[in-house]
Amino acid sequence: MKIIFQTMAALALLSLLNACASRPEALLPQSGRPVDLTLQASTTDRRYTYFELKPDGQLSFGGGQLAKQKFAKPVMSITPAQMQEVWNIIERFGLHQAHAKPTSAKARHVRYQLSIKPAGMKRRSYRGHDEEVPGIGVLHETLFNLQAAARYHLPSLPTGKR
Repeated sequence: MKIIFQTMAALALLSLLNACASRPEALLPQSGRPVDLTLQASTTDRRYTYFELKPDGQLSFGGGQLAKQKFAKPVMSITPAQMQEVWNIIERFGLHQAHAKPTSAKARHVRYQLSIKPAGMKRRSYRGHDEEVPGIGVLHETLFNLQAAARYHLPSLPTGKR
C-alpha cells in the first residue's frame, strides 16, 4: 500500500513539473506577463538606442549606429522581478493598449518606435514623439538602466592582506 502512495505522489509531482516546464509564464508572478518588445529611441541630436526584450527575459541592447539599424546584442537575462517591473510600467501606462497618433510632425527632443506583444495579447506597434504616448520614456529609462547595470558591472577586487 505504501508503494502505491509513493508511486502516485511521484507521478503527480512529475505531471506538475512537466506542466511548469511547458509554460514559462507559470514561473512569473501572477500579475506579470512575459513580454516580446522592441523599442528604438532617437534624439534630435542623433543619439540612438535600441532594445529587444524576449518573453524568456533575454534583453538585448544596441547603441549608436547599431541602434539606428535596429541591431542589438544580448546583454543579460532579466529576472522575474525585473520582468515584473517592466510589466508594471506597461500596465500602468497602458502601453499594451495604446493607439498613438503623433500630434506633431517633428519631435522636440526624442522619437520612439515601440512594438510590444504581451503573452496572450495582440502586438501593438506605434511611434511617438517626446511624451505623446505617456510611459514610453519611463520604459526606455528602465530598460536602459537594466542593461547599463549589467554591462558596466565590474568584479570586485580582492581585499585580502598581501
